[in-house]
Amino acid sequence: MNLLPTFGKHFLFDDVSNRWKLTNDDVPIIKIISESEEFNIFKADSMKNFIEYKWNAIGRNHHLYGVANHILHIVSLAWYTNNVYI
Repeated sequence: MNLLPTFGKHFLFDDVSNRWKLTNDDVPIIKIISESEEFNIFKADSMKNFIEYKWNAIGRNHHLYGVANHILHIVSLAWYTNNVYI
């Protein structure tokens, strides 16, 4: 599951249609911020809140999913090695 293309997008849940709707398809805010030369922008409280929100909304679960897959892969490889070669 690749969530990287959705990092710069902002979705809101629509209660009427019970679907997630893209709200800023034409404004890639993460791309604009990452290409900026102004590092002081990250000292602003609103930017800190934005980064924390994006981490909690998308990034954290994305990385937890990756960690779980890696752990499952390591456990299955250890089990296979133990049963086949030892």
